[in-house]
Amino acid sequence: MGLYIGEQAYLKSSWNVLDGFLVFVSLIDIVVSMAGGAKILGVLRVLRLLRTLRPLRVISRAPGLKLVVETLITSLKPIGNIVLICCAFFIIFGILGVQLFKGKFFYCFGPDVKNITNKSDCLQANYKWVHHKY
Repeated sequence: MGLYIGEQAYLKSSWNVLDGFLVFVSLIDIVVSMAGGAKILGVLRVLRLLRTLRPLRVISRAPGLKLVVETLITSLKPIGNIVLICCAFFIIFGILGVQLFKGKFFYCFGPDVKNITNKSDCLQANYKWVHHKY
Protein backbone atom coordinates (compact mmCIF):
# COMPACT_ATOMS: atom_id res chain seq x y z
CA MET A 1 0.00 0.00 0.00
CA GLY A 2 1.66 3.20 -1.18
CA LEU A 3 1.01 6.80 -0.34
CA TYR A 4 -0.24 7.85 -3.78
CA ILE A 5 0.91 5.26 -6.31
CA GLY A 6 -0.96 1.98 -6.46
CA GLU A 7 -4.50 0.66 -6.53
CA GLN A 8 -5.15 0.99 -2.83
CA ALA A 9 -3.01 4.05 -2.16
CA TYR A 10 -3.74 6.10 0.93
CA LEU A 11 -4.33 9.43 -0.83
CA LYS A 12 -6.77 8.07 -3.43
CA SER A 13 -9.70 8.57 -1.04
CA SER A 14 -10.78 12.13 -0.26
CA TRP A 15 -11.43 11.15 3.36
CA ASN A 16 -7.84 9.96 3.69
CA VAL A 17 -6.59 13.19 2.10
CA LEU A 18 -8.54 15.13 4.74
CA ASP A 19 -7.16 12.87 7.47
CA GLY A 20 -3.59 13.30 6.22
CA PHE A 21 -4.02 17.08 5.95
CA LEU A 22 -5.25 17.27 9.55
CA VAL A 23 -2.33 15.17 10.80
CA PHE A 24 0.08 17.40 8.83
CA VAL A 25 -1.49 20.57 10.29
CA SER A 26 -1.28 19.11 13.80
CA LEU A 27 2.40 18.30 13.33
CA ILE A 28 3.14 21.82 12.05
CA ASP A 29 1.21 23.26 15.00
CA ILE A 30 3.32 21.25 17.44
CA VAL A 31 6.58 22.33 15.76
CA VAL A 32 5.56 26.01 15.68
CA SER A 33 4.48 25.87 19.34
CA MET A 34 7.82 24.37 20.39
CA ALA A 35 9.82 26.86 18.32
CA GLY A 36 8.31 29.86 20.08
CA GLY A 37 4.72 30.38 19.05
CA ALA A 38 4.51 33.84 20.63
CA LYS A 39 6.59 35.29 17.80
CA ILE A 40 4.39 33.87 15.03
CA LEU A 41 1.02 34.35 16.69
CA GLY A 42 -0.96 34.83 13.44
CA VAL A 43 0.20 31.53 11.94
CA LEU A 44 -0.48 29.78 15.23
CA ARG A 45 -4.06 31.05 15.27
CA VAL A 46 -4.69 29.73 11.76
CA LEU A 47 -3.27 26.34 12.69
CA ARG A 48 -5.40 26.20 15.81
CA LEU A 49 -8.43 27.14 13.76
CA LEU A 50 -7.72 24.23 11.41
CA ARG A 51 -7.44 21.99 14.47
CA THR A 52 -11.22 22.33 14.88
CA LEU A 53 -11.58 20.05 11.85
CA ARG A 54 -10.20 17.08 13.83
CA PRO A 55 -13.65 15.58 14.55
CA LEU A 56 -13.98 15.04 10.80
CA ARG A 57 -11.40 12.26 11.14
CA VAL A 58 -14.01 10.21 13.02
CA ILE A 59 -16.37 10.43 10.06
CA SER A 60 -14.05 8.43 7.82
CA ARG A 61 -14.12 5.55 10.29
CA ALA A 62 -17.92 5.34 10.78
CA PRO A 63 -19.70 4.16 7.60
CA GLY A 64 -23.16 5.42 8.61
CA LEU A 65 -21.86 8.86 9.51
CA LYS A 66 -19.82 8.91 6.32
CA LEU A 67 -22.98 8.26 4.28
CA VAL A 68 -24.85 11.08 6.04
CA VAL A 69 -22.04 13.60 5.47
CA GLU A 70 -21.63 12.61 1.81
CA THR A 71 -25.39 12.98 1.31
CA LEU A 72 -25.31 16.43 2.89
CA ILE A 73 -22.40 17.47 0.70
CA THR A 74 -24.14 16.29 -2.48
CA SER A 75 -27.32 18.13 -1.49
CA LEU A 76 -25.47 21.46 -1.24
CA LYS A 77 -25.68 22.11 -5.00
CA PRO A 78 -29.51 21.82 -5.23
CA ILE A 79 -29.90 23.84 -2.04
CA GLY A 80 -27.59 26.50 -3.50
CA ASN A 81 -29.75 26.69 -6.62
CA ILE A 82 -32.86 27.22 -4.50
CA VAL A 83 -31.10 29.93 -2.48
CA LEU A 84 -30.11 31.73 -5.70
CA ILE A 85 -33.71 31.65 -6.96
CA CYS A 86 -34.97 33.00 -3.62
CA CYS A 87 -32.36 35.77 -3.67
CA ALA A 88 -33.44 36.75 -7.18
CA PHE A 89 -37.05 37.08 -6.00
CA PHE A 90 -35.98 39.06 -2.92
CA ILE A 91 -34.01 41.47 -5.10
CA ILE A 92 -36.91 41.92 -7.51
CA PHE A 93 -39.44 42.59 -4.76
CA GLY A 94 -36.94 44.75 -2.86
CA ILE A 95 -36.46 47.01 -5.88
CA LEU A 96 -40.22 47.08 -6.43
CA GLY A 97 -40.82 48.00 -2.78
CA VAL A 98 -38.28 50.81 -2.85
CA GLN A 99 -39.86 52.23 -5.99
CA LEU A 100 -43.41 52.01 -4.64
CA PHE A 101 -42.76 53.31 -1.13
CA LYS A 102 -40.14 56.00 -1.76
CA GLY A 103 -41.15 59.17 0.04
CA LYS A 104 -44.35 57.64 1.44
CA PHE A 105 -43.14 57.58 5.04
CA PHE A 106 -42.72 61.35 5.32
CA TYR A 107 -45.35 63.42 7.05
CA CYS A 108 -46.10 67.04 7.80
CA PHE A 109 -45.30 68.26 11.31
CA GLY A 110 -47.10 71.37 12.47
CA PRO A 111 -49.95 72.66 14.66
CA ASP A 112 -52.79 72.20 12.13
CA VAL A 113 -52.20 69.59 9.41
CA LYS A 114 -55.80 68.54 8.66
CA ASN A 115 -55.98 70.21 5.23
CA ILE A 116 -52.41 69.44 4.16
CA THR A 117 -52.12 66.56 1.68
CA ASN A 118 -48.63 66.81 0.16
CA LYS A 119 -45.13 68.22 0.64
CA SER A 120 -45.68 71.50 -1.19
CA ASP A 121 -48.77 72.34 0.94
CA CYS A 122 -46.77 71.57 4.08
CA LEU A 123 -43.83 73.76 3.10
CA GLN A 124 -46.12 76.65 2.01
CA ALA A 125 -47.70 76.63 5.47
CA ASN A 126 -44.17 76.90 7.02
CA TYR A 127 -44.42 73.45 8.60
CA LYS A 128 -41.75 70.74 8.59
CA TRP A 129 -41.76 67.78 6.20
CA VAL A 130 -40.10 65.05 8.33
CA HIS A 131 -39.30 61.37 7.99
CA HIS A 132 -41.21 59.01 10.29
CA LYS A 133 -38.98 57.40 12.95
CA TYR A 134 -39.76 53.80 13.89
